[in-house]
Amino acid sequence: MLQKLKIASFRNDRYTPQEIKTSITINWTALFFVLKNLMLLAIPMLAITLSIFSDYLFLTEILSASFLITLLVFINIASRAS
Repeated sequence: MLQKLKIASFRNDRYTPQEIKTSITINWTALFFVLKNLMLLAIPMLAITLSIFSDYLFLTEILSASFLITLLVFINIASRAS
């Protein structure tokens, strides 16, 4: 009885490798939503940082505002394309 149990437990067909298929799916809508919100959070922080660490406050404000407008236009175009 013990011999039959050993033979049955070491049969070759039980240990054949299975074909493993993995796939990663990306929810592009959620990814763009998160990236858009991160960019919208980072832009005012960047503008405040530029205005604090610069002596040319007015020039920096103009540059940061134009940077903000450019990024908002880019985000709107990217969100419409998705």
